[in-house]
Amino acid sequence: LNDAAAVYQDGVICASNDAFNTYLDSGHSALFEWVKNNESTPFQGVVKDLDGNHRAIHGLKSKLNDNTTLCTLQDVTELEVLKEVQTINQNKFKALSNGTMEGIALFSGDEVVDVNERMVQITGFDEANELIKNGLKGFFKARDWKRLSTRLNEVFDFEIENSKGIKINIEAQLTSTNKETDNLQALVMLDVTEKKRIEHDLLQTKERFRLLVESSPIGLFLVVKNKIRYINQAASSLLGFEDEEEVYNQDISSLFMDSDRQRVLEDMEAVYKGEKPPYIELSMRGLNTQAKAVGIQMGLTFYDQKPAVQITVSDLSTRMMLVREQMRASSAEEANALLKEEIKRHKKTQIQLKEAERLNGSIVESSIDMIVGFDINGNLIQFNHAAS
Repeated sequence: LNDAAAVYQDGVICASNDAFNTYLDSGHSALFEWVKNNESTPFQGVVKDLDGNHRAIHGLKSKLNDNTTLCTLQDVTELEVLKEVQTINQNKFKALSNGTMEGIALFSGDEVVDVNERMVQITGFDEANELIKNGLKGFFKARDWKRLSTRLNEVFDFEIENSKGIKINIEAQLTSTNKETDNLQALVMLDVTEKKRIEHDLLQTKERFRLLVESSPIGLFLVVKNKIRYINQAASSLLGFEDEEEVYNQDISSLFMDSDRQRVLEDMEAVYKGEKPPYIELSMRGLNTQAKAVGIQMGLTFYDQKPAVQITVSDLSTRMMLVREQMRASSAEEANALLKEEIKRHKKTQIQLKEAERLNGSIVESSIDMIVGFDINGNLIQFNHAAS
């Protein structure tokens, strides 16, 4: 026999093999007591062999007759080690599977053999046994499950309805183990409902921002390392370009007058250092090289995950026109006020002249002397009563 064995008869070991003798020689009293007693209880314990190594022993008894018992000992040290390792691995796997955000289910054929807690939560069940009983294939359309089964290790997006009737978005992947051993498949599912909602909100926000930028009357430039990467419609119209491609990757300083270029480059450098340059008014030249009075403000932003300078440009021509109109209006109002004052003075003078004329006429007419008036050509134009 490969196992240690001995025959115990009438209180004496009457026969034993070499393996059993090894344990006898090691002097284990507990083992001897088990051999000698009349109980049929199996023996389980740890003993030392002749080399001093601890060995796990499993012993069984079987009666041959009333006085004779066959005792068999089996060395199960390696088996116990394997059981311990298996228990440790199972605990590790359980901790890992339950600690992940993904739901995990193991399949054998079409049957679910094990799931983690996260898979139970995603599918809306209260217990793992309910999920194992109902299965997982029913959550998928036949076509979707076929895609998962035929294209292993690929991730797909699906919308499913869980056991509570709630629609959720998931990312799913089906993997297969070694077919020569256990032929198991693992389904991994990640609930991405919140992620999809955030992506949708971000897309809407991005679209609203794009419409806001494109419809803004203020010109906008995004510049990376002095190169133009984007301009909006207002900036294109301001400089006379049909679209942004005409100035894409062009040096931004080339759009400013020679006298203003250095100031623009210095302000952009200050922006990259975290400073905020003040608002300035400069001149830009567009497609027809005609100078445009503009006001610009710079700030730090990002474009394609790179630091960029955002330059907002406001057209000052409208403001200058308004200023001129205001000046003209102000001058006209002032001229009107002066004219009204002059008219008032003129009317007063006319009244005074008329009164003087009446007084003068009265004096002339009442005189007893003859008074006659002629023009420069000698024509008679006036005479008084005495002259008549």
